[in-house]
Amino acid sequence: MKIKILSILFVVISCVSLFVIPVSASGSVELPIDVNERYTDISYIDETNVYGEVVTEEEQQELQTNKNVYIVILSVLLVISIVILVVTVKRAKDDKLLPSEEVSGNRD
Repeated sequence: MKIKILSILFVVISCVSLFVIPVSASGSVELPIDVNERYTDISYIDETNVYGEVVTEEEQQELQTNKNVYIVILSVLLVISIVILVVTVKRAKDDKLLPSEEVSGNRD
């Protein structure tokens, strides 16, 4: 009973902290934004990646190679998992999944 009360107390405290802290912090913050001023320079977008980093051709080639390696590794792991699934289903179908139960069942 004490564990249930303690867990409920922790849940209530976490829920209160989720709602109280953002509400109290949001009241005092103002961001002045001028709609006519351009805050970002987008003239160099063609030379950068999503994060704004300048990317050279060598880095781009390395990223593509890493991407291909990851795809191959994940494909091999997928095939292995499918093979394990098929073997397990076949053993379960033939009732050979747990041979230790058959041995202990024959002794009784």
